[in-house]
Amino acid sequence: MVELDARTLDLAGIVRPGDTVFRGHGTSEPVVLSEARMRQRAGLGRFQVFLGPTFSTTPQPIHADHIDFLSYRGIGANQAPHEQLEREGHALIAGTSQPKGTPR
Repeated sequence: MVELDARTLDLAGIVRPGDTVFRGHGTSEPVVLSEARMRQRAGLGRFQVFLGPTFSTTPQPIHADHIDFLSYRGIGANQAPHEQLEREGHALIAGTSQPKGTPR
């Protein structure tokens, strides 16, 4: 087994422009990996993240500068950020044809 240090993990070779990342939900969310992805987003090109219920507040509206979010609405700790992402047109909510606001 190879152990990786999240502080030095370079996601550029893993997440490519146009990719959709499905992240773990609830207690299975890899918080350290999610945080690294948000920090490195500018160097990864535009990609999508599918969000579900989570206990962390890792996804925030500021992250929409390089990430498009897909969701079936925020639940738990990320409900308020999800609602803001939707209002500002940065999140496509499952079951809708387009995000509210101006799509990117």
